[in-house]
Amino acid sequence: FERSCLVTPMLFSAFIFGFLSAILALVLEIILIPSESFPQVTALSWSVRSMLLLIGVAFIEESSKYLFLSRYLLQFSENAVTVSQKIFLGALFGLGFGSLELTLAYYGTRFSQIDTWFFGIVFLHIATSLILVAFLHRFQNVRNKFLLPILVATLTHLLYNVLLSFILS
Repeated sequence: FERSCLVTPMLFSAFIFGFLSAILALVLEIILIPSESFPQVTALSWSVRSMLLLIGVAFIEESSKYLFLSRYLLQFSENAVTVSQKIFLGALFGLGFGSLELTLAYYGTRFSQIDTWFFGIVFLHIATSLILVAFLHRFQNVRNKFLLPILVATLTHLLYNVLLSFILS
């Protein structure tokens, strides 16, 4: 009984933490990236500036995820969360993050323009969240463990953005 009472709030809060992480990333992107640069992010011109924008956006998003995921997992670590539970919670976290991007993409276009690649957004954020969860689990007792996981997640995110831009251009 106690276990089932714990699971529901954990599942719901994982999604909410992911969504809140996406809000933080969005606010940081609005503050740090000039608004005239955003069209270049969506229509990649393969210039140095557009690549730096893609790197910046990916870094901001993955750093925000890392911050929220590490705090989230720390909050529940005293409840002896298993590896499989961490994986499931990480996937829900990524779903929460990706749902905000998907919602913004939906409202930024007509519904008929939404294609299956939009769902790649959600898949990407689930995948990068799982990368971060794997690092956080593996190196949970290591100090200064943030650089490598953020770098790997950022490179994964950047690869997705570049591939997507290449396919769409």
